[in-house]
Amino acid sequence: MPDFTTLVSQFIAQNGLSTTLFIGLGWFLLTRIWPWFTDQFWPAMVKRQDDRDKVTAAMHDTVLELRTLMQQLIASMEHQEATTHDLISAMSSNQQAILELLAARSGQHSAN
Repeated sequence: MPDFTTLVSQFIAQNGLSTTLFIGLGWFLLTRIWPWFTDQFWPAMVKRQDDRDKVTAAMHDTVLELRTLMQQLIASMEHQEATTHDLISAMSSNQQAILELLAARSGQHSAN
């Protein structure tokens, strides 16, 4: 039975060095890289993508909640502004009435 080096030498002589290198590279990829890729790299990549998807979904939900809160805040501020405007209007009309009343009283005191 011939040894391994003799078999490789005969194979190179019959098929050429490039064919031997091509087959060797294929064997290496099939026995070393593919198991690592399928057992470690691919599952880790899928898990990382799932984690990114979860974070993105959480961020999207947070943005929607913030949007709702901002709409409520804006509505509250608009209501507060309208109430303040009404109070200012009421105060200015009351102030005018008080000034007219004071003017009328001072006119009465002057006449007496």
